[in-house]
Amino acid sequence: MKDQIGVTGGIVCVTNQHEIVQLSIDTVDTKRRIKRNFNCLGAISLHVWIGEQGKYDFILDGTEMNLSVRRFMTDTVFSTLEQSSSKFSLELEPGMYLVELSPKVKGIGTLEIKRSTFLGLAKDLVGMQSEKTVVSPNLQFSSLQFNKNESYKISKSYKVFINSLLPEITGVIFRSLPLDLEEPLPVYVVPGKPVSFPITISKPSTIFVTDEQGRKFNYLIDGKQGQSSDKIEKGTHTITLSSDSLICVVARTIRLDHLSSAKPEPFPTGKDSPLPVFEELLVGKPTFFNLDRSDFKVFEFTISDPGAIVSKQPAV
Repeated sequence: MKDQIGVTGGIVCVTNQHEIVQLSIDTVDTKRRIKRNFNCLGAISLHVWIGEQGKYDFILDGTEMNLSVRRFMTDTVFSTLEQSSSKFSLELEPGMYLVELSPKVKGIGTLEIKRSTFLGLAKDLVGMQSEKTVVSPNLQFSSLQFNKNESYKISKSYKVFINSLLPEITGVIFRSLPLDLEEPLPVYVVPGKPVSFPITISKPSTIFVTDEQGRKFNYLIDGKQGQSSDKIEKGTHTITLSSDSLICVVARTIRLDHLSSAKPEPFPTGKDSPLPVFEELLVGKPTFFNLDRSDFKVFEFTISDPGAIVSKQPAV
């Protein structure tokens, strides 16, 4: 997870002049900087939020790459850099920018973006660099309310944007809230950013929350400490996950009557039986099996006494 450019993006409301609804990108300012080591195998990009007006340094190292910086959702390119192991500075205003990179030679590259100040230079000289942002391996938004009109159609148009990670393929998954965890939910938990989501339980179930290694992971349910394999009653609950390190957690529920340890329900008999009912064959009583032309049927019967079975073709 550490050796990658990271995933950035968000959701904008096209109907409301591309108003930002949800956003997950890195912020660069006096206190925070970006430094990424990654495989540069194709055209990749990174969304960056500039928190303060001023001069910012863009530093490339490693494989030879082309770099361009532009305001998000515009075609105005502020600057380009085509030399490896080079640095340049830009005077930027607060807002969102798109940094685009493409390899001249495929390989491992490094990108660093930081605020260019005398204080920052002094900190670099004594080894007191600004805090590096944590690489985000995916995007996940807590919730998004879609309003519907009288025709039960979404009354507003939305657009999801994600940075390029070529040659990797990215996709988007939307799940309605509250979540049904009978379909497992993978969640990335970032340090300092607890993740909460509502779940619905249709029948008494057991919840399992595990990490990437399949080990039990602690969580909060309705604000109280929970343990993996806890029993949860029918209803709506809130799950909260937090961690001191970047980790992928999987949460899922299994109904109590679906557990491997659960006793199977008795098979229904008589009128409640789902099995077909066949006509009883009696000794000495002729029984006719009618078939339509080109038809095919299967009849099942049990013979308790020895005897002969005669098949007759009715006269036409």
